[in-house]
Amino acid sequence: MFSLFEMQFGAQISSKNSIVAPVAANPFVIATIAKKQSVLVVTPNARIAEKLNKELSAFNLKILNFPAWETLPHEKLKPSSETIAERINTLNQLRSNEKVVVIAPVRSAIHEFSKKLAANEPLSVARGRKLKIPDFAKRLINLSYERTDLVESRGEFAIRGGIIDLFPPQLEHPIRIDMFDDEIESIHTFSISDQRSIEGVTDLVEILPCKELPANQEGQLIIDRLPKNSKTIFIERDRCASRVAELLATDEEFRNAAWSNAAVGADTPNEVGVSEYLEFEEIEKRSHDILNLKPYGNDLSDDLFLEIDPVPVFNGKLEDLTKFLLNKKSFFVANTTGTFERYRNMFRDLELEIPMELLPIENGFSSSGLTFITESDFIGSSTPNSEKLPSKRKKRIDPLELKPGDYVVHEQHGIGTYVELLKRQVAGIEREYLVIEYASAKRGQPGDRIYVPTDSLDLISKYIGGERPSINRIGSGEWSKAKSRARKAVKQIAGELIRLYAARKSEPGFAFSPDTTWQKELEASFPFVETDDQLSTIEEVKRDMEDSFPMDRLVCGDVGYGKTEIAIRAAFKATQDGKQVAVLVPTTLLVQQHLKTFSQRYANFPIKVAGLSRFNTAKERKEILKELETGSIDVLIGTHRILSNDVKFRDLGLVIIDEEQRFGVEQKEELKKLRVRVDVLSMSATPIPRTLEMAITGIREMSTISTPPEERHPVLTYVGPSDPNQIKAAIHRELMRDGQIFYIHNRVESIDRAALKLQEIIPEARIRVAHGQMSESALEDVIIDFWNRKFDVLVCTTIIESGLDISNANTLIVERADLFGLSQLHQIRGRVGRSKERGYAYFLYDADKPLSEIAIERLNTIASNTELGSGMQVALKDLEIRGAGNLLGGEQSGHIAEVGFDLYMRMVGEAVAEFKSGIVQGETQDKDCRIELAVNAHLPETYIDSERLRLDIYRRLADIKHENEITEFNAELTDRFGPIPEPVNLLLQIAKLRYRAKRLGLKEILMQGNKLRISPLKLTESKVIKLDRLYPRSIYKSASNVALVAFPQDFSRILGENTDLVDTSLIEWVTKIMDELIEG
Repeated sequence: MFSLFEMQFGAQISSKNSIVAPVAANPFVIATIAKKQSVLVVTPNARIAEKLNKELSAFNLKILNFPAWETLPHEKLKPSSETIAERINTLNQLRSNEKVVVIAPVRSAIHEFSKKLAANEPLSVARGRKLKIPDFAKRLINLSYERTDLVESRGEFAIRGGIIDLFPPQLEHPIRIDMFDDEIESIHTFSISDQRSIEGVTDLVEILPCKELPANQEGQLIIDRLPKNSKTIFIERDRCASRVAELLATDEEFRNAAWSNAAVGADTPNEVGVSEYLEFEEIEKRSHDILNLKPYGNDLSDDLFLEIDPVPVFNGKLEDLTKFLLNKKSFFVANTTGTFERYRNMFRDLELEIPMELLPIENGFSSSGLTFITESDFIGSSTPNSEKLPSKRKKRIDPLELKPGDYVVHEQHGIGTYVELLKRQVAGIEREYLVIEYASAKRGQPGDRIYVPTDSLDLISKYIGGERPSINRIGSGEWSKAKSRARKAVKQIAGELIRLYAARKSEPGFAFSPDTTWQKELEASFPFVETDDQLSTIEEVKRDMEDSFPMDRLVCGDVGYGKTEIAIRAAFKATQDGKQVAVLVPTTLLVQQHLKTFSQRYANFPIKVAGLSRFNTAKERKEILKELETGSIDVLIGTHRILSNDVKFRDLGLVIIDEEQRFGVEQKEELKKLRVRVDVLSMSATPIPRTLEMAITGIREMSTISTPPEERHPVLTYVGPSDPNQIKAAIHRELMRDGQIFYIHNRVESIDRAALKLQEIIPEARIRVAHGQMSESALEDVIIDFWNRKFDVLVCTTIIESGLDISNANTLIVERADLFGLSQLHQIRGRVGRSKERGYAYFLYDADKPLSEIAIERLNTIASNTELGSGMQVALKDLEIRGAGNLLGGEQSGHIAEVGFDLYMRMVGEAVAEFKSGIVQGETQDKDCRIELAVNAHLPETYIDSERLRLDIYRRLADIKHENEITEFNAELTDRFGPIPEPVNLLLQIAKLRYRAKRLGLKEILMQGNKLRISPLKLTESKVIKLDRLYPRSIYKSASNVALVAFPQDFSRILGENTDLVDTSLIEWVTKIMDELIEG
C-alpha cells in the first residue's frame, strides 16, 4: 500500500517545501521523506505527536519521541520521571548516525536543554566488570538518583551489602546487581510489587541521568542533535508558531503570579539555572531543510496540492461502501486482529473482494492510484489499537512505618505509644523488641513499658479512629471491657449480614457460560493496559457469574482506577447468554456518561444500550420501557428510576451498582431483594465508605483495585491563596494544550457572577455554567457540550464530584477549598488527570480570611498525598481529623474510637468467619502463640540495615498463614538481601514452628528451668504414658492442660548426633515432641 503511494507522489513530495494534503495522508508523506533522510516532525501539541507516532509505527522506521515537560521552566514542580527518561533516551539514541524520525511537540522543540546532557557518555554496568560500590553510589547521586531503603519508583537506588537495586528511568523494571567482591556477578530485573527478581538476565545496562541539567550558557535544541542533512517537517507551521507565542506569554504569567504569591509567603519561582523556551524563529533558523505540511492552502502561493481527498464516513452502510470502492485500487485497514478477522469474514460472506491490511492507521484517503478505508471511516469510530505497553505498575509492598510517638494498638494490652525498636540480649540470646509505652499505673510516675517480641508483630496495628485516643493502663481491665463491648456489637452486625448471605447461597442462580470469541475481541480492543488488580478482579467477577448461585461482589478502587471497564466486561458477558443488564448510577449526569462509554465500547457488536433518567422525554421513556419488556434493550443505564415498579425486564441477569455508597435506605432495600435473585456487582470509589460496606467484606465477596492505570500520572497539586494572575496562568496553560478546565464555585446564588469575573480575566476562553438547580435539559446541554469540547471552562458546583469522567479536562481550580471536606477534595481532584495528560489541581483559599486549624490540616493532607492511590491515606487521615462519627453510624463509631479501626475490622471479619463456619462462641479465642526458646533468631543490622524493612519482615513473618509461605520467604530474602545468615535461618524455623503450633491450638511453648512448657495440651492416658516413657521426669497437669517436658540427659541419642541443646537442635527437638505427642 505504501509503495503505491510512493510511486504516485514520491517525486512531487521531495521537490517542495509546502504541501497541502488531508491529515490522513501525513504519515505517508513523512514516511516517504524518512526513507531518504532523518526527519524532525514538529507538531502543534502532544496529542497530534502521539497519533503520528502510532501511525508511523506501520512503516518500518526508527521512531523516537521527544516529549515536552508537563511543567513550565519557572515552576517549582518536577516533570515526571517517565518524560525525562524518554527525552534523555532519545538524545542518547541520536548519538548514532542512523536515519531516524524524531517526533516533538513544538513545546519541546523550543525548550533548551544542556549541551552536556547530550554529550556525556551514559554510565553503564555489565556482567564481569569491576565496580567499587562507594564510587558507584557517588556517581548515581551525581546523576540525580536518590538513595532509599526500598526501590519503588524511577530514579531511586538502594544498597544492601553486595546487592545494588536501581531503577534507571528508561527501563520498564528496576534492576538488581549482585556483586561478588568488587566484580558484577549478575544483573537481573525485579518486580516493584514484591521486590522479587524476574526471569531474564541482562548482560549490559545503560544508566541514564534521571534529571535534566539546566541549560545555562550551553543550551541546545533538539534540532541541533539531528544530522546536518535532516529535514524539519512542521505540521501546520502557523499553528505551531501561534502556540509558541501563547506558551511564552503563559510562562511569563506563571512567573509573575509566582512572585506575587511569594509576597504573601508562598515559594519563589525558579530563577537560577532555568532552561528557557526560545522564540519559534530559532528552530527555523537552525533547520537546514524545512517542509510545511498543512490540510489547507492558498492557490496563489507556492503550495503543492496533493491530489488526495479525505474518505467520507459511511456510518456502517455496506451499500455506500461498495459503491464508493467500485473500480478503485482499494484496501480496507483494521486496527486489531479481532476486527481484521471479523471484517474479512463479513466481506467474504457478502462476496466482496477487498484486500485487507492490519495497520494502526485511524483514517483513510482516496487518490487516483490508491484508496483505503479504515474501520473508523466505515462505522464512524475505530477500535483502539490494542498494542499495549507492558504493565509497569503493580501493587507494592507496604512496609509498616512507625515513628516514635505514633499511637499503636496491641490486641491484648490496648492503645499505647510506640517508643522504639530495641535490641536486647538475654542469657546470650539476641532479639529485637518493639517498645510500647502505656499509661502509668501510679499517679505521677513515668508510663509503663512493654517489650513486644518481633515475632508477635501480628498483634500490633497502627491506631486509626480518633484524634487523640486515651492511653490504656496495663492490667486495668479498661481494654477488656472496650473489646467485649465492640465484640458484642460486632456479633449483632455479623448475624444480620450472615442471614442475607445464607439467603443468597440457598437461592439457585443463573450460571453464565464461559467467555465467547466476541468477549475476547471486546477485551482485546481495550485501549489501555489493564493493571494486575483489574485483571484479577475481572477474573473473580467472571468466576462468580459462572457459579450457580447469585453473585454479590463489591469492587473497591480509587477514583479513575478502571472500575467502569470491569462493569463493561461483566455486562457484555451477561448479554452473551441473552440476559439483560441494569446499570444503576446515582446521578443523571453519570447516566449520560456511562451511556456514551458503554455505547462506544459496544459499537462493533449488536448490543443495544439505553439510558433512563429525568433527561428523557415522556415519549422516549415510554419507548424504552416497551423495548425493555420485549427484550430489545440489552443494557439499561439509569438512576434509581429503574427500581420503579413500571420498569419491567424481560430477562434480567445482572445488576451493576456504581458509587453504591451514594444510594439511600429505600433503594438499598430494593437492591437487597434483587441480590437474592440476580447477580449483583457493586462498585465504590470511596476507600472507606460512610456506610457499613467495609464490615460487609466478610460476607460479600470483595475485590480491591489499588493499582493505578498505566500511563497515569499523579495530579500536580497546588494549595495557596487565591490570585487572579495564578488563575489566568493556570487556564492559559490548559488552553495551550487544547484541554478544558473545571472551575468549582460552590454557591449557586453567586456562580454567574464568578463566571463573569472569570470571563474578564480571560476574555478569549469560552465559559459556561452548570449547577444542580438548572433545568434538566439546560444541564444536559451544558454537560454534553463540554464533552464535545464546544467550550473551555466549566464553572460549576460540586456536581462533578460524582464520577463525571471527561478525559480532556485536566485542570481543576477550586475556590474556597478550605470549606470542603477532605474526602470531597480527593474525590473532586480525581476528576482530572484521567488520561495520559498530566493533571493540575489548584486548591485556593481567601488570603484575607483566617483558616481554621482543621482546614489547614485538610489542605496540608491533600497537598502531601498526591501519589496515585493515595485515596486510602486521605480517607484514613479524614477519619483521624473528624473521628469516626460518620463512619459506621453512632453506635459503631464509639467502638472504633475505643479499639481502633484495624482491630474493629478484624473483629468483624472473625465474627463473620465464625458464623460462616457455624461456630458461635461466647468468647473469641486468642489466636496468638508465644514461643520463647534459647535460640539466636533475629534480623541482624548487618543483613538488613533499614529499621523500616526489618519491621516489615518481622510483621509479615508473624502473620504467616501457610507453611509454603515460609519457603517463599526464604527465596525472597535470598533474592533481595543476599545469602541468609544463621540468625535469619533460625527466625524462619521459629516462624514455621509457630505456624504449626497455632494450627494445633497451642498458646505457649516456653523454656521453664530445665523443662519445656507447652499449653494448652490435652493428652489422653496413652499419650501421658508415652510422654513418661520418651521424656522421663516430665510432668503433665491435666487440670490446667499443661505439659512440662523435661530436657533429655542423653540428648545425642534423641537427635542421632552429638550436639549441644541450642539453636537448630532445640527447634528440631521441639518439633519432634509435637510430632510424637500431639500429631502422632
